[in-house]
Amino acid sequence: MWADTHVRRAWGFKAATRALHIFRSGRDVAMAGAYKGRSPSTMPVEVADRVPGAPVTGSTLFDVSQTLAWLAKERTDVQEQTIWREQIPSLIGHVTR
Repeated sequence: MWADTHVRRAWGFKAATRALHIFRSGRDVAMAGAYKGRSPSTMPVEVADRVPGAPVTGSTLFDVSQTLAWLAKERTDVQEQTIWREQIPSLIGHVTR
C-alpha cells in the first residue's frame, strides 16, 4: 500500500513500482505493459539487474531508505536528485504509520 500511495504520489508510478520490486527482490525492473487500471503493486514488470547493496528481500526501514536513496541517485538531473533525497525521511515516515 505504501508504494501504491505515498511513493506514487511523491515520485510517480514508475519510481513507486521500481521501489517496491527493489525492496522485495533486490532487483530493478522495467514496466511491461500499460499502466491504465494498474497500481505499482499490480504492474507487470520485466526483472532487470540486481541493485548494488540491496538485500535479496528487504525487511527493515534501513532497507527501505537504501532503496529510496538508490532511486534518487539514479535521477539524471542533480537538482532532482537533491529534491528526492530530501523527501526520503518523509516517505520512510509513512512506512511506520
